[in-house]
Amino acid sequence: MKKILIVDDQPSMAMLLREILEDDNIQIVSAANGELGIKKALEFKPDLIIMDIMMPVKDGITAIKELRTMPEFNDTPIFILSAKGSGHDENLVKELNIRGYLHKPFSAGQIFDEVTRALS
Repeated sequence: MKKILIVDDQPSMAMLLREILEDDNIQIVSAANGELGIKKALEFKPDLIIMDIMMPVKDGITAIKELRTMPEFNDTPIFILSAKGSGHDENLVKELNIRGYLHKPFSAGQIFDEVTRALS
């Protein structure tokens, strides 16, 4: 069974992503900010993480930087979920070793396809 961690401060967004992605072979947990996301990642050991950028307590960029310092998360695919513009910051992609951006609003098909490829 594959495990996905969704880190987003909007419960409706986390629920929507859960509805799109969850099936018999995927288990999903969520966290409401970057600090809780790190704690959940350490407990849950996800195969993939979807991280919002703008959140209270600890933002997504800071949380990703912290996760990348931990050997168990060096190669974990991470997608940034963002409502900011449509441009990709290639330097950030390289610096954080992220899989890519998922832009709000998004299509269910796009999310499903991206995540399925990353988990393969």
